[in-house]
Amino acid sequence: ALIALRESQHRIQAMAFIHQKLYQSLNLSSVEMSAYIHELVDYLQHSFDTRLQVTFRLEIQKLSFDLSHALPLALILNEAITNSIKYGFPGGKPGIISITLQQLHPGHFSLVIADNGIGIAPEFNYKDSDTMGMKLIKGLSEDIHGNMEIQNRDGTTIIISFAYDTSALNDMPVHNTAITKEKII
Repeated sequence: ALIALRESQHRIQAMAFIHQKLYQSLNLSSVEMSAYIHELVDYLQHSFDTRLQVTFRLEIQKLSFDLSHALPLALILNEAITNSIKYGFPGGKPGIISITLQQLHPGHFSLVIADNGIGIAPEFNYKDSDTMGMKLIKGLSEDIHGNMEIQNRDGTTIIISFAYDTSALNDMPVHNTAITKEKII
C-alpha cells in the first residue's frame, strides 16, 4: 500500500509541476518542456533510493506545448522513469536512463525514454498489459493521438510519436536548440 501511495504522489507531483510552470510563464497557455522535464527528473531522483547509481541523460529540445499535450507527456514521463528505476536495475545495478524530446519535422514530435537495464521479458506484450503504469502510458498516448512503441534494445525503450500544431503557439515558437544534461543519482 505504501508503494501505491508513493506512486500516486509522483503522479500528483508531475501534474503540479505542469501547473507551476504554467503560472510561472509569461504565456499561460503553454509549458516549456525542457525546464519541466529537468525539474521532474530532479524530483524523481530525490524520491527514490539515492544509493542507486542511475545516470540520467537528457536531450530535450526547447519545445512548448499547451496543457492538452504537456500534461499527458508529463504523466508518461513519470510512469516510464518510475518503471525504469523500479524494475530496470535490480539489486542496485548501475544504469542509464535517457530521455529525448525532439521535433522530427514541422508538426511531428518524438518522446523517447530508454534505459540500459535488464529489459522486458521477450513474451511481454505491452498492448495486452493490464498493469496500472502501462495502461496509463497507453491511454495518455492515445489522448494526444500518439503512436506508442516499446522495444527491448539493451534495456527498455519507449517511443511516443505524435503530431502537434505549433501554429497555435504563436507567442512561443519551437526552438531547435537542444539542452543536454547528465545527472547521477
